[in-house]
Amino acid sequence: MSQQPPRVTVHHDDSTAEVPKAAKTAKLPPGSARDRKGRVVRVVPLDPLQSFRLFKMLGPAGDTIGARSIASVAAAVRQIDGEELPFPNTEREIEAVLQLLGTAGYEAASQAISEFEQTQANIEAIKN
Repeated sequence: MSQQPPRVTVHHDDSTAEVPKAAKTAKLPPGSARDRKGRVVRVVPLDPLQSFRLFKMLGPAGDTIGARSIASVAAAVRQIDGEELPFPNTEREIEAVLQLLGTAGYEAASQAISEFEQTQANIEAIKN
């Protein structure tokens, strides 16, 4: 008797993907957000040296606020669904992170950065 290999169906339209309810309500650590695909995206805001390196890496494109903003979000991503990502060293590495994120991941990363910055501002306000 011959054994048939398992069959896999690949769905390219992930806009209808369902995230389990338990995953939607699970508490995430600071600097993390869940995207529409259910992936957890973790960010670490850039320090001044990383911001400087990113600006130099972008060259003339870094002069535009839009490119710098998008690249900053991508450079801040340190993990997507448990997969560690180092700080990018080239423009191609930034493009690769953006490709991995897609729109859903990019939005989650932006949200995580905003929430992280708000939390830090609240902590500073409490200290003072």
